[in-house]
Amino acid sequence: MPPKKWSMYPSLHDDVSCLLEEENLYFDFREGDNPQGCSKEYDSHIMGRFTCHNPKCSSKGWSSKKISITIRMYPGAKYNARMDHMRKELHTVSKNGLEYIWRCRGPLAEAKVRTMSIYAKDAKLSPIAIITDRRREKAMEQLTSKRPVW
Repeated sequence: MPPKKWSMYPSLHDDVSCLLEEENLYFDFREGDNPQGCSKEYDSHIMGRFTCHNPKCSSKGWSSKKISITIRMYPGAKYNARMDHMRKELHTVSKNGLEYIWRCRGPLAEAKVRTMSIYAKDAKLSPIAIITDRRREKAMEQLTSKRPVW
């Protein structure tokens, strides 16, 4: 059986919820990757820096500016998100939790409240919610102290 090309991260739901609660928004994570019954679907990308854990590899890591993520909203204030795996030389699967958390927050907040949005430099990317640098920096410090970025 070929390896999975994507993953869902219900374990990151608490971190997504913390960001949404700042906007008085409350969502539950919906298990299972099934588009049936979803009310909205957002395809976007995240960026990430990845560490290579292969002792035979001379590279310390790599970065990517386009890792696909699909965020689906369902009736009853539920959502799920699946993020494609990032492969280095077709062997190592890596993930980036912090960008996942921030990317999930944007579409969920925009769907529930009126927020300002900007487009990323690449016009093909979905809008991301504007968060002041100070709030984002503080939240990132809290998140990185709780859980390592993959």
